[in-house]
Amino acid sequence: MAAAPIVMTSNDWPMKMIGRIEMIRDALDAVDTSIRLVPDKLGTIDVSLRREGDGVAVQFNAQQAETRQLLADAQPKLAELAEAKGLKLSAQAGGDP
Repeated sequence: MAAAPIVMTSNDWPMKMIGRIEMIRDALDAVDTSIRLVPDKLGTIDVSLRREGDGVAVQFNAQQAETRQLLADAQPKLAELAEAKGLKLSAQAGGDP
């Protein structure tokens, strides 16, 4: 069963994103995992997850500058939500200029 889409224009999208990362972390026994998101009007977002000890490093690469800014602005909230779920999250938002 596919997970419900994350609507990034809603106020709770950071919480849903962390929940999805937690689900992926728990479901996979891989060191590296990549997913591609294609939210309406925000362009492509590539998400790379890498296990680092007991933590998960996450890198977001967004196609559009506005989306990169949205992710950068949300980083403190994403890190806070991740910590509350027992995840050590280090994230950076990047992409092509």
